[in-house]
Amino acid sequence: MSLNEDDDSPLKTMASAGSTRWLISLLFEGIARQERGLGVLYEVLDELAKRYELGDVLVVLNHEELGTQIFRHQAKSLEESELWRDDLGAGLYCQGELPDEVRESANLACQLALATHLALYGRERDVTSLVANEMSFRNSLEQAAARSARYGWAFTLILFDVHTLREQASGSFTPAHYVLRRFASTLSESVRRGDLVARLGETRYAVILHAVEWGEFWSFVERVRHAWRAECPDVDFYYGTAASPRDAVSPEEIIKTAEGRLEERNERGVR
Repeated sequence: MSLNEDDDSPLKTMASAGSTRWLISLLFEGIARQERGLGVLYEVLDELAKRYELGDVLVVLNHEELGTQIFRHQAKSLEESELWRDDLGAGLYCQGELPDEVRESANLACQLALATHLALYGRERDVTSLVANEMSFRNSLEQAAARSARYGWAFTLILFDVHTLREQASGSFTPAHYVLRRFASTLSESVRRGDLVARLGETRYAVILHAVEWGEFWSFVERVRHAWRAECPDVDFYYGTAASPRDAVSPEEIIKTAEGRLEERNERGVR
């Protein structure tokens, strides 16, 4: 890719500032190794904090499809950031000194990283939470159900619903999309290789645990519960489960069973 003199693209703006050319290298290296766009975005924030000895860095991006998105370096919680306020406009914010040209170029790099993520993963992934979307979930569930019906291979479906997004004691409100993205990360960090995490709706997530019989999912739920309490103690979740082939073998009946148990726990207030 070449940058012509008449080109006024974001890359040309970044390249014209010698002190920020490392951002272009970081972006293209991420694309070359097929890194998820949001992974590159976090690399930009982390490198800024390292190079300029910043105490904290976060960026607020506005997107036509996703709305307002907030990211903090090292994927840290917003609640712990002194920079975060619920009325922040789009831009890059930091604790420490950052040259204007670096701030502008880093903000552009984050926008490009988000756009790259949407372009690469928009079809199979939920672009906000980085996990599989409903289409990928349906395909995976059908395949698992077919193996279960034919060979008796067991798996367990767990549906999660993030139930309450409460205001924090400080009076500031953590954006719902940020909380949901962190919950998806908690699920992803708790599963084994080969299991599936997917987002099915605004607050609904699904996990397919392969080779897990009925009653063997408790250790997974407890891992999620322990990690989530440490991450976001003021937000609750409910869950419902269905095991195949014990409960059902058709995808529709498996989902129906899990949804019924989730709603039952919700009505009883059992988490």
